[in-house]
Amino acid sequence: MVASPQPGSGVTVLEAGQTVDRYEVREFVGEGGMAMVYRARHRILGSDHALKVMTNIHPSFQDRLLREGRAQSSLSHINIVHVSDVLRIGDSLALVMDWVEGMTLREWLAYNSPSMDEALHIFRGIVRGVRHAHAHGVVHRDLKPGNVLMQGSEKGPVPKVADFGLAKVQVDDPSGDPGTYTLWDDRVPLTRSGAALGTPEYMAPEQVRDAAKVDARADLFSLGCILYELACGKQAFSGDVVDVYKAVTDGRYVPPEEIVPDLPASVVVAIHSLLSVDADARLATCDQLLALLDPPMVPDIAPRNAHDDDPAAPGLAPSPEIAILPIVGPMTGIVVAAFLVAWFL
Repeated sequence: MVASPQPGSGVTVLEAGQTVDRYEVREFVGEGGMAMVYRARHRILGSDHALKVMTNIHPSFQDRLLREGRAQSSLSHINIVHVSDVLRIGDSLALVMDWVEGMTLREWLAYNSPSMDEALHIFRGIVRGVRHAHAHGVVHRDLKPGNVLMQGSEKGPVPKVADFGLAKVQVDDPSGDPGTYTLWDDRVPLTRSGAALGTPEYMAPEQVRDAAKVDARADLFSLGCILYELACGKQAFSGDVVDVYKAVTDGRYVPPEEIVPDLPASVVVAIHSLLSVDADARLATCDQLLALLDPPMVPDIAPRNAHDDDPAAPGLAPSPEIAILPIVGPMTGIVVAAFLVAWFL
């Protein structure tokens, strides 16, 4: 049972049954570092939504919530939690978001030990959501299991990327300093140059040094941390914050193949590439990552038969079961070997 928020904290506390604009509050869900979350129902449509109400009324924190809302409202994808509205509740702002019936991936992993197929299914969904964000110029900068919600479905959990509060929108700035702002219109900077921003265990080395200057490759590093955790059952980087920062910037982690010896070669290669200290050495895009984990299907080329050129010879049609095969065996070895050679050079 979730404890209700306590009055007297200086923030607007909503009660079940209370009406806020077009929404009726159903229940208090939980509280994070800067916001309270409620379940609410649209009074006309009858649809359920999440209300994320800011608990800090300082203008800079309100601006951050607006950044999050603007980033998520621009994105529409099955693997992203969508923001549909922003409300003023007393002195606080609130985001109206998709209601996701499920727990975070962090909580889900505490109760589940996914098979490799299940882990890759979840991971591909996260990558597709991030790919959509990148295609719209949005870099998340805080990807981690705690910011992925798991929506239940008949075919299994559907991961949904959430919490774009630290997101950076790639824009061309007239001042000649592109990509350092998080809003389209007022271009208010979220970070000062040289400041770290994010969650240490999932931050790229360049983000530790200066969060304001990172690009989409920082998200790829974070995806590598998530894949490592899904595949190995533990974090790639953990411990004291200072030790974590040092390990991240040194590229020091236990190789995943030592923890799980039978990991698929493509997963091993993906993790090592994504966790490269040098951003230029990583898989550069979500498309490249998905291509590595999901090799394309190609026609199977059968060896020539001695009668192939004889028009009178009976036809030997290939079995429909083997007409098309995934790239496996030698071809997979070639692809994986190429990545391994690049990794160790």
